[in-house]
Amino acid sequence: MNQFKIETRDLHLKPSFMRKQGSVPGAIYGKTIESTPVKATFNELKRATSASGEVYQVNFEGKKYFAKMFEIQRDPVTADYIHFSLVELPKGVANDLDIPITTTGNALGEKEGGSVIILRDMITLNGKPKDMPEEIVFDVSELNIGDNVTVADLKISKNLVPSLDDDETVIICKAPVVMEEPEEESEDETFVMNQGEETVAADSSDESSDSKEETKAEKKE
Repeated sequence: MNQFKIETRDLHLKPSFMRKQGSVPGAIYGKTIESTPVKATFNELKRATSASGEVYQVNFEGKKYFAKMFEIQRDPVTADYIHFSLVELPKGVANDLDIPITTTGNALGEKEGGSVIILRDMITLNGKPKDMPEEIVFDVSELNIGDNVTVADLKISKNLVPSLDDDETVIICKAPVVMEEPEEESEDETFVMNQGEETVAADSSDESSDSKEETKAEKKE
C-alpha cells in the first residue's frame, strides 16, 4: 500500500512561503479525525500521487490512517502543486475505491502481429481499506489472438466486491489490422476511359466548329 507522510502545518506561515521552501499545504479530515491543516514536501506529494492505487497509509503524529486523495490543486500556468486534501477511510468500514488494472508479460498473439488492448484500466471495488491492492495485475503471456479476459479471470480478493459482472470483458488480444491495397485498373478499363475522353473532346470540337460556321453565316447575311 502507498505510504504518505504528512506533518502539522504552522498556520502563521503563508502558503506561498511554504511552497518556496519545498512544502505544499494541505488538509486531512474524516470520521475519526477533525479537519486538520497539514503539509507535505513537494517530493513526497509527487511520489505518492505518481504511484498506482487510490488508498494511502498516512503517517501523521505517530499514528497511521487509511486515506484517499480528495483533491489536488495545481497552478494553471506552472502546474505546480498548490494544495491537497485527504479524506480518511475509517478502519473496518467498506468503501468504493477505483483500482487500476495493468498487464504484465507478452501475449502469444503479439508474436503473430496481434495487440493486447485494456478495455477498462480501472475497476471499482467495495471493501475495507486494508484489503485494497494498489493495482490488479494480469499476466497476458498465454493470450492468443481472439482471447479475452473477464472480471472473473482477475485475481481479486474474496473480501472485495467488484462493481462489474463476472462476464464483463476487461482485456482482449486483438487481431492485426489488414490494410487492403487499392485495385489496379485493367487495360480494358483504361482503354474505355481514354476512348470516352476522346469522344467528349471530339464532340466539343464539333460543337465549336458548328458555332464558328453559324457565326460566319450570320455575318454574310
